[in-house]
Amino acid sequence: MNVVVTVSHDAVKIVNAKYDCQIVMVAPEWKVHCFNPKQKLEWVGPIDIFKGGLLCSPFANTEADPDELKFGGNGKMRGFGYSLYFDPECPLSQTCGADEIAVAKPVAYLLCRFFGVPLIPKVPLHSSLYLGKRAPGEPPSKKTGFDELADDKRTGAVTMLSTSSWKKSPYCAADFKLPRGYTHVGTPAEVIYTGDRNSGLIDMIDGVGFSGPARVAPDRVNPAKRHYKKLQP
Repeated sequence: MNVVVTVSHDAVKIVNAKYDCQIVMVAPEWKVHCFNPKQKLEWVGPIDIFKGGLLCSPFANTEADPDELKFGGNGKMRGFGYSLYFDPECPLSQTCGADEIAVAKPVAYLLCRFFGVPLIPKVPLHSSLYLGKRAPGEPPSKKTGFDELADDKRTGAVTMLSTSSWKKSPYCAADFKLPRGYTHVGTPAEVIYTGDRNSGLIDMIDGVGFSGPARVAPDRVNPAKRHYKKLQP
């Protein structure tokens, strides 16, 4: 997933152009605004119940990563000075945060939750999770964000986040402008799964808990009639 992130000390914006999705959060309310400019749809909620995985699945785990990371030193990455944090129970699981980007704690908190990486007090630049080796059928030792819907069979070091490029720009309030007059939806996934993409969400929801031949929804001809606004993250 390729996204563009814009940050200032008291605001953050995440843009995923592929899915027409934008996320903006600004001080002092610190509410997460997840919206689709083309479809004029918006989900608004507190940061503590939002995670990037909710954009793929309304069943994603929204609990914060409980790991307590330890400081492991400093370095340079793509011109950024960074602090390295590691999991004391698995030192090969590491997350790097930018030393030269001063942000309020909620900004760093949202970025970590969006990318599904351990919580650190800085803008995350890179994060890798070491899943080790395991026998077939053995569950992974760490949750990777994909375990809710499928058995994650990856092993070894898994890159969860990698920064490809960056640039400094003058502050522009328009970068963090909140939408107005959008239709509110019940889950972040509804912001992405609209129109033709709505059938993908229906297939995923209809298939949970069942095995065997695929089931056809009664109103499959017009999936736009199906609504899942009662689902809560």
